[in-house]
Amino acid sequence: MRNIIFALCSLVIFSLITSCEKDDVSKLKDNLYVRRNGADIPTYVYGNGSEKVFLVFLHGGPGDPTLFFRSSKSFKKLEEDFALVYFEQRGQGNSQGHYSKTENNIWEAAKDVKALALILRKKYGEDIKLFLMGYSWGGALGFSTLLIDNEAQGLFRGWIDVSGCHDIPMSTQNTINLINEVGQEQITLGNSVDNWTGAIQRVNKLEISTLDDVLSLTRESSRAQNRLRNDNITNNSEEISLESKQYLYLIDTPITTIINAINFRNDINNNQNFFVDFSLTDSLHKITLPTLFIWGKYDMQVPSPLADTAFNRISSDTKKIVILDRSDHAMIAQQPDEFVTEVIDFINENK
Repeated sequence: MRNIIFALCSLVIFSLITSCEKDDVSKLKDNLYVRRNGADIPTYVYGNGSEKVFLVFLHGGPGDPTLFFRSSKSFKKLEEDFALVYFEQRGQGNSQGHYSKTENNIWEAAKDVKALALILRKKYGEDIKLFLMGYSWGGALGFSTLLIDNEAQGLFRGWIDVSGCHDIPMSTQNTINLINEVGQEQITLGNSVDNWTGAIQRVNKLEISTLDDVLSLTRESSRAQNRLRNDNITNNSEEISLESKQYLYLIDTPITTIINAINFRNDINNNQNFFVDFSLTDSLHKITLPTLFIWGKYDMQVPSPLADTAFNRISSDTKKIVILDRSDHAMIAQQPDEFVTEVIDFINENK
């Protein structure tokens, strides 16, 4: 009987040891939730955690689901080196919960990101090296996160701003300027002359004093970028349209994502002043983290002068701007090799 008990105990211990050995942190595939102030926000961790480097990614939009970025070549490559943390954001994608609509704003979302950083350190160890990366709207959210209090910046080793909009009035004015400038260049070259002529006339009539004007300018900037791709001024490939891959994600849980998209649109309409007046420019001097700015030369939606302004305003000793010359707002897909190289180098230099 003793022999049987000893054998069973040995088998249990052996199973525990071997199961730990099979827990390969170089191939993480974890799901977790940030539950805070009425919101349940899903977060997905994929990639290589062997170096304990975790890159928290804040998606664009607002309203884009986060996981469709995983289909890009850039993020597949980054997952080979680091653990990528895909954060859904309050009220977007697959997030759920019962929270006040008045609290569905960028500052509440920023507190969610800080809570996520604390959860990651609790789950994976206080010695993990956290980096923060925000794309487009995620750039605005990333800056907001770093500015909410004195503790927030201390949670991260570095900040990567990928075409992030820290100042909407500055962005809209520079979009008008860039459409005028590039449009005249393309007309001189004989490219899409009628389309550029019409675009220049339309944007110069906008006063950008209402949400409708901002949305009209967004549509004009998107069409302008498409013209540059079609005329081979910027790169165009199957991976250019990350948006086209949203359907892969929507098929998974369509009801939640569709309802959230409708609700979030209503929230935007109820906060029109925010999407016209939002600006963090006067607070950027408080940023001291190592910072990398990555932009597309022909980004018509969040033009590169915003990177110049932020670069000059932040107080970081380590900072760098990279402008990808064959890209627009979708540089993650247009020049993936260059994008990934810059991100990897920055993280390795500051981890």
